[in-house]
Amino acid sequence: MWGHAVHPTLDVPVWSVIATSTAQAIFCAILYGSSTAFSTVLSVATIGLYVSYLVPIVVAIFNRDRMLVGYYHMPKKIGIAVNTIASLYLTFASVFFFFPTALPVTGDNMNYAIVAFGIVTVIGSLCWFGGGKNTYGELIERVGETINITPDKYDPSV
Repeated sequence: MWGHAVHPTLDVPVWSVIATSTAQAIFCAILYGSSTAFSTVLSVATIGLYVSYLVPIVVAIFNRDRMLVGYYHMPKKIGIAVNTIASLYLTFASVFFFFPTALPVTGDNMNYAIVAFGIVTVIGSLCWFGGGKNTYGELIERVGETINITPDKYDPSV
C-alpha cells in the first residue's frame, strides 16, 4: 500500500503525512462553509477518541486475567473499579456528543454526528472484516517476537 512506505532518506511515511495534512486542511475549511458540518466533524472526532479509549478499557475489564501485565498496573479490584468508572463516563459523554446543539431542532442546527459516526463504523467494519483482522494478527506476532513474548505468555489467536 502506498501510505505505509517509508521514505529512504527522510525515514518518514511521506505520502501518509501528505494525505493526513490534506484531510486536516479540508476539515478546517469546512468551518467556512457550514457551522453544522464543522460541529459534526468535531463531535465525530471526539466520539471516535472516546470510543478508542473505551474499547481497550472494556477489554481490560472482561479479559483482565488473560492480559500481559505492563510496567504500571493496579491491583485487580482497584483496576476493575477504575476501568468501570472510566467506561461509564466515556459512554455517558459520548452519548451527549450526539445531541443537537440548539433547540428547537431544525435541519440547519441538527447534529449529524450519528450519521457520520455510523458511516465511519460501517467503513471501518468492512475494512476489518475485509482483511484487516488478518494483517493485525500478523502485526501482533511480529511485535511479540520483537519484545520476546513467548507463546505461553501470549496467544494472538485468542
